[in-house]
Amino acid sequence: LPTFLRDCIGVAAWFGFFEMTHRHVCPQIGLTGTPGLMLSGIAGGIGFWVVAFPLDTIKSMVQVDSSSAGSTMTVLRTLLLQKNGLVTLYRGIGIAVIRGIPASGITFTVQRKIREALG
Repeated sequence: LPTFLRDCIGVAAWFGFFEMTHRHVCPQIGLTGTPGLMLSGIAGGIGFWVVAFPLDTIKSMVQVDSSSAGSTMTVLRTLLLQKNGLVTLYRGIGIAVIRGIPASGITFTVQRKIREALG
């Protein structure tokens, strides 16, 4: 269930950030075609991890830490925020974002180009 929740929320952010960038940011800065799709895809990938990473951190801690086995994700989140602050929820996000940038840029660009080619 925690992975499902993380992915539902993350994928909603992924598509939301892509569409917002593609419809509003790219036209304002004059990016069209492939560069615009790449930038929009990159924004989607960053949006996914910014939103999903805290949930992923909590999920991982629940799975690994035997002392939190009986805790709900909400209790664990509260404990994390009280002990170490919000920074704890984002520790390690850099590598996830770096990995997500090319993957999302390419994914959205290829998807849109194939859709255009198929009419």
